[in-house]
Amino acid sequence: MDILYLAPEALRSESIFKALQKRHIERFVIDEAHCFSMWGHNFRQDYHFIAQTIKELEKKQHQDKDNNKEKIAISCFTATAKPEVIENINQYFKDNLGRKTDLKEFIASSERENLSYEVIEVEDEEQKKEELWQILLKRQEELKGYENPTIIYIPQNATLCKKLWIWLKDKIDKSKLNLVVEPFYAKLDDDVREGKKQGRKKAEILKAFINEGNKLNKNDRVDIIIATTAFGMGIDKPNITTIIHYQLSDSLESYIQESGRGARGKGKKAKCFILYDKKDIDKNFSQIRQSNLDFGEIKSLVRVLKNEYRKQKRNPIYISLKHLHKKLGKNEDKFDPTLIKTALLEIEEADIVKRKRVKTQIYATSLKIKEDKDKMDAVHKILDPQKKSLELKSNEELSSDDRAFLDLYRAMILIMQNIIQRSKEK
Repeated sequence: MDILYLAPEALRSESIFKALQKRHIERFVIDEAHCFSMWGHNFRQDYHFIAQTIKELEKKQHQDKDNNKEKIAISCFTATAKPEVIENINQYFKDNLGRKTDLKEFIASSERENLSYEVIEVEDEEQKKEELWQILLKRQEELKGYENPTIIYIPQNATLCKKLWIWLKDKIDKSKLNLVVEPFYAKLDDDVREGKKQGRKKAEILKAFINEGNKLNKNDRVDIIIATTAFGMGIDKPNITTIIHYQLSDSLESYIQESGRGARGKGKKAKCFILYDKKDIDKNFSQIRQSNLDFGEIKSLVRVLKNEYRKQKRNPIYISLKHLHKKLGKNEDKFDPTLIKTALLEIEEADIVKRKRVKTQIYATSLKIKEDKDKMDAVHKILDPQKKSLELKSNEELSSDDRAFLDLYRAMILIMQNIIQRSKEK
C-alpha cells in the first residue's frame, strides 16, 4: 500500500495508530485544511490531533533513515481559507510540532468566470417550490440536447431534503419528464436498510451521478441530486451545469465551496441560483446560536470529568462522548458530539485534561445458536477439532498462533460457559 486515505477522526483509533507506526510515513497530505481553524467555516476538532499523531510517529523506529529520525513532510490543501485561517494553520504546526518555518504558501485565484449567479426572492415555501420547478424547466429548455447534471442544496436539513425529493419526484413523474432525481443525506443508507426509503444507497447514487451510466436506463443514472452538506467530499464531476440553493448555506465560504462544484471541466459553464426567503436568515442565525458553546457549559463539563475521575479512581478515565452528553443533562435524542468535542478541546488547550486515543473493546453477551441445541456441545464442536489437529503436530511444527490457541483453549471454554450461564439468567 502506497497511499492511505483516512478521516482525521480515525487517527483517534488505537488500532489504526498501531498499523501506521509499523510503516515509514513520507508525508501527511491534509485536505480541507481550513478545518484546523476555529475561525474557519467548518471547524473540526479532530484535526487538532493530527500534530500529536505526527509527533508520535516521528519517534518510531520505522521513521529511522541512516540512524536519524526523519521528519514527516506536511502538505495542506484548502479552497476556502481566509488570511486569518492560513495564519491559524501555520501557528498550529509551529506550536504543536515545533517547526521553525511557516508552511510555504501557494495561493491560486478563487475567481470563477464560468459561473453565473442569480438570487430569487420568494415569499413562502409554495412560491419557493414553484420557482424551483420553473428553474428546472427553463434549464432543460436552455440545454436541450445537452446534459444538465443538477445539484439542489439544502445544506443543513435532511428532513426537508427527503420531503422535497418526494415532491419533485412526483412532479417529474406527472409531467412525464425523462429525469431521475435522488436525495443525498448522511443517514440515507440507514433509511434504505430499515425500509424507510426504497431504492439506491449513497455509493450507488454517487456512481450513477458522477459516471452518468446508461442514458437510456433510468436505473443506471441520476440527473438531479437533492443534497445536504453530506454530499461534497470527493465530488469532482466536470459537467455540472446547474446548482440551486433551496436554502442558504451556513457561511459565505460554504457557499463558495458548494457552488464551486459547477462547471469544473475545461470550457464548461454553470448557473448558480439562490432561492431566498427572508425567514431563512432568521433560521440561520438560530442555528448558529444553537451551535454556540458558552463558558458555563465548559465549566459543567469540567465538573462532570472531575466526578468521573473520583468515581473511576484511575487515570486515565474511560468515558464516551454520549455518556458525557447524558451526564451534562442533555436530551439523549439530540446527541451532538461536535459541541462536546469543542468543549473538550478548549479544556485540553487549558492543560486541564489530555484526550487520548479511543480503545475499542468488544464483549460477547450471547451465542448465535438455536435454543433447542446444547450450546456447550456446539462450542466444543467448533473448538475441539482445531485443538486435536494441533496436538498431532510436533513442537517444531507449531506456530506462535498455534501455541497461543492451545494456551487459551481452556480459558475460551470457561468464557463460553460464563456467557451461556448469563444468557440463561437473562
